[in-house]
Amino acid sequence: PPPPPHPPPHPHPHPQLEELHASTVRSSEEASAMLRSQAEAQLAAMSAAHRAQLDGVHAQRAQLAEEHAALVAQFEAANAAREAEAARLGSEKDALIELRAATEAAAAAEVEAIARELAEERGLRMRALGAVDDAIRPLLGELGALREAHAAESVRARDAA
Repeated sequence: PPPPPHPPPHPHPHPQLEELHASTVRSSEEASAMLRSQAEAQLAAMSAAHRAQLDGVHAQRAQLAEEHAALVAQFEAANAAREAEAARLGSEKDALIELRAATEAAAAAEVEAIARELAEERGLRMRALGAVDDAIRPLLGELGALREAHAAESVRARDAA
C-alpha cells in the first residue's frame, strides 16, 4: 500500500520570525547574485581587454614573422649572389658566414622579445585575475557578516518573543 500522505505543515508559532528568516534568506540570495553578477561583469571586461591585448600581440607577432620571412628571403637572395662571387673570392665567404650569424642572432632576439611580451601578458592576466579575487573576498566577507547579523537578529527576535 502507498505510504500515508504527509500531514499539512503546522503553522509557525512565530510568523514574524518566519518572515524575518525568509526576508534574510532572500536578501542574502539577492546580495550573492548581485556580487556574482558584478564579479562576472568585471571578469568579462578584463577578459575582453586581455583578449584585445593578446590580439594585438598576435598581430604584432604575425607582422614580425612576415618581416622576418622577408628578411630571410632577402638574405637568401643576397647569400646566393655572394656565394657565386665567394667561389672566386674566398675572403668574401667568411663575410657571408658572419652575416648569417648576425641575422640568426637578430631573429633569435626577436623571438625572445615576443616570448617576453607573451609572458608579460600572461602575468598581466594573472594579476588581473588576482585583483578580481582580491575584490571579491571582502564582498564575500561582508556577505557572511550580513548573514551572521541577520541570524543574530533572528535569534534576538525569537528570544524576545
